[in-house]
Amino acid sequence: MVNIGSGMSADNSTQVQSARVRLSLEGRYMLVGSTDEHTCTAIEMSPADVALRAPVSAPPGAKVVLYLKQLGRFAGPILRTTDFGFEMQLELTPQRSDKLATQLAWLADRQAHASDKRNGDRIVPLTDITILRLPRGRECVARVRSFSHAGAEILTDHPIAVGEEIVIGRTPARVVRLASDGVGCEFLRHFQPGELDETTRL
Repeated sequence: MVNIGSGMSADNSTQVQSARVRLSLEGRYMLVGSTDEHTCTAIEMSPADVALRAPVSAPPGAKVVLYLKQLGRFAGPILRTTDFGFEMQLELTPQRSDKLATQLAWLADRQAHASDKRNGDRIVPLTDITILRLPRGRECVARVRSFSHAGAEILTDHPIAVGEEIVIGRTPARVVRLASDGVGCEFLRHFQPGELDETTRL
């Protein structure tokens, strides 16, 4: 992944435009030369490139046509493959690049406000190790970063799609957002105030 601050020039606008924003935007894509369309989720993005959680990849250099909700259509080559999908370069005009930088700044600001709201009543558990029970009988070990009466942040490198129903320990939940290091889940049954504390094991 390209970290914020890497490869930046002294020009402030270049620094802003090369910074990646963490997000979770659903979309779809096609590899040029194929007629198959696949769903994907953008998890990090800058006006120069984007990291996608995607089920089908191709070697670096392969061309991709991508559509993301709220941001529109993009095209460019695959830069590298990853454990969860691939990263692609965005071929944009200077005007489109400036517009995308503004859109990403707005999304980052909105996401920060949403995170602050979610974190208002979040609890960090004393015991964070848990077992995730995934669709089709799969299981994996994961960590609970934090939880509230409504949901939990789970740290895992196991591929899980938005909308999938899972069980966190003994607690059924639905995946509602993706991050580069895990997923955000909403409990199928919200807990009542006072039911949870740092000793709770889901």
